Amino acid sequence: MEPEHKREELPKTSLIEVLRAKAETVLDEALLELQHAHLEHYLADGQLRARERLGQLLELTISALERRSADAIISYASTIAHERFARSYRLSEVQTSFNVLQEALWRQVLALVSKDEIAHSLGLVVAVLDMAKDTLARTYVHLTATRGENQESNPRQVQHPTMKRPSPLHEENRMSDRFPPTHPVTGATVLQDPMLNKGTGFSAQERDRLGLRGLLPPKVHTQDAQVQRFMQNLARVDDPLQKYVTLTALQDRNEALFYRVLLDYIDELMPIIYTPTVGAACQQYGHIFRRPRGLYISAEDRGIAAM
Repeated sequence: MEPEHKREELPKTSLIEVLRAKAETVLDEALLELQHAHLEHYLADGQLRARERLGQLLELTISALERRSADAIISYASTIAHERFARSYRLSEVQTSFNVLQEALWRQVLALVSKDEIAHSLGLVVAVLDMAKDTLARTYVHLTATRGENQESNPRQVQHPTMKRPSPLHEENRMSDRFPPTHPVTGATVLQDPMLNKGTGFSAQERDRLGLRGLLPPKVHTQDAQVQRFMQNLARVDDPLQKYVTLTALQDRNEALFYRVLLDYIDELMPIIYTPTVGAACQQYGHIFRRPRGLYISAEDRGIAAM
């Protein structure tokens, strides 16, 4: 990383310009990391094919930032999830390609974007790629649940991998409508899973099929309406730390809506989810903790085998 005094001298360069100018470098670094990950299927397909995939993902990422819309990359994530699942790729393999690209993009942002734009730029990259990775995970969950079904008696499961599929985040075309699980998760269980929950966004048909009648207010809202309602409620909160808690609570109950809010209001929310508010959140973590996320290890866990 360059010395701090040199970073101040960097010219004003937009994130898009940086990513376009350094696209080949990003791909070289991402491909190298992908090779070091020793992924069975990606190595079998060869370096050229792996680089082509990374290049397509990079272009979709830049396009999402330019257009301020993640629809294309979300649709792509849904499509490749079907393709990779059919070829027995593990979800971790597919996510690794997204992760190595994200890390390569971070390095370019840290090296070339002016200091006052770094947090904003990193946040944009994270928001776009995390929405795509969220789509990957959701789609794999649904496809895994349908693995045991008889495909001959359920032909709608068999689709050509190049067919365009709707985004799992699209309001009128949820993946659950096309791929009902063998043992469907229904009722309150759906509402308690942030990866599946849509709140009042569930349609009347989804509510009937998933056993949600009576568990939600009767009014159905589009995701756009949910975003606006959330931002109106957030505007009533004055303390930045409480705004952070409110956003975390949204992520804990509805991840799709959380990332949509973040992408639509990245300028306003970056100071909340990143510096300076995240520092206060770390200091007050014991007071604001609500729901476990990730892996927690302390000095007291040393020498104890994982459960």
